[in-house]
Amino acid sequence: MSFVEFPDIIPSSMDFVAPRFSVGSDTSLGGVSTRRKFGNRQYDGRLTVEFRNLSNDMCAQIYLLHYQSNGLSPIQFKQAFFRGAGDDLQLFLDCSAYPGLLWYFIEDAPPRLNRVEGGASVSNLSVEFAARLLPNSTGSSVAPILPDPLPSTGGGTAQPPQRVSSVSALLPLSSTGGTDPVLSIALATPSSDGSMSATDKAKLDGIQAGAQQAPPTNLSYTALTRLLESSTGTPVTLPLFSASAAGLTPTSPGGTVSFLRADGTWAAPPVSATNLSYTPSTRLLESSTGTDVTLPLVSSSDAGLAPASGGGTANFLRADGTWTAPPKPASTTVSRTTATLAAAASEDFIISAGKVFNLLSFVSSTPSWIRIYGSAAARAADTRTQPGGTLPLAGSEYYAELVTTTAPQTITMSPVAIVQGTAGIAYARVVNMDTVSRSIQLNLKVLTLEE
Repeated sequence: MSFVEFPDIIPSSMDFVAPRFSVGSDTSLGGVSTRRKFGNRQYDGRLTVEFRNLSNDMCAQIYLLHYQSNGLSPIQFKQAFFRGAGDDLQLFLDCSAYPGLLWYFIEDAPPRLNRVEGGASVSNLSVEFAARLLPNSTGSSVAPILPDPLPSTGGGTAQPPQRVSSVSALLPLSSTGGTDPVLSIALATPSSDGSMSATDKAKLDGIQAGAQQAPPTNLSYTALTRLLESSTGTPVTLPLFSASAAGLTPTSPGGTVSFLRADGTWAAPPVSATNLSYTPSTRLLESSTGTDVTLPLVSSSDAGLAPASGGGTANFLRADGTWTAPPKPASTTVSRTTATLAAAASEDFIISAGKVFNLLSFVSSTPSWIRIYGSAAARAADTRTQPGGTLPLAGSEYYAELVTTTAPQTITMSPVAIVQGTAGIAYARVVNMDTVSRSIQLNLKVLTLEE
């Protein structure tokens, strides 16, 4: 038979209910009936024990024992477990009254756990055990398996070795638990018991016997008279502030015009006007109450005044701060060199010359056919493969078409073509009009009207 060993801990309290013994009867062939105790019938006695301030690790260990035994394996207790048991319980502990008595966990009554208020690592645990007489196969009780007997020396009975396996304590005491526990006590607070510090003890000794806590003092204040009254003593009238002492402010007249002046009166602040004057020829700005200042002219680093213009309509203020006539627009040349194009092959390219520009002249290094459009869509819509034919409709962003027949050839526009591009870009297509493959060099002279 296998036993489970219960931890070597002492219960905080025990509650034992003795078993009721079953009685069996036998009848002989002669008709004589006899009665005997026990027979082959099992009986139970209930023992409820409570452990207070038991470490959570030990609680978990007892739960595990209950689960492993499942009420089928008997329990072997240490002798210290029954320390302090009553006389009726002692008869069942040492088996002097009922040989063959064994202790078990109760299968359907697992340990009950109660948390200790304010205790993070300890709990109270209640466990129920059953005392049962285990019969053998013949119906007779078997010899119990008891804990190790107490050692004896000389002629007397020695006490069991004394050792601490777990120490629990009730607040304000606390214990670290384990085989080498450390006990401590916290300082007392207004809401919890504890030890007293030397400072608190000295303060307590300095209080006279029979002394009582002073009653509370209630204050009341009358704004009209500035009277501050005490329920336990002399009242006082709070003063108004002055040049030499702090105090209350006098009653204000209300509104948004008046302000409290240093002499203790409410008045509107005085208004002091500052008059300004300006001399254009010297740019001098004068103040009637302070320092004058000469205003600067505008520059590339500072805001300022514009200089004298000199009049007229020809000059404009330039960014360098001088009045001058704006420059006239100048023409530029846009160049393009194509890849080597077979006869009648074409290449598309763009002209970056501003949103609006004039096409003044066109130079081609070899016979070529060039067309200029305002958008890529307009260029794609023109599918002609030879000059002439049906020209794109007016308003379709088709602006110019030029054909050279010699190499090189310059064409001067008359009238000048006005090209309106998309986002500053015009779109062009050039066709090699020679009979052999050529790389075409193009130069377009343009005058930008709008960037």
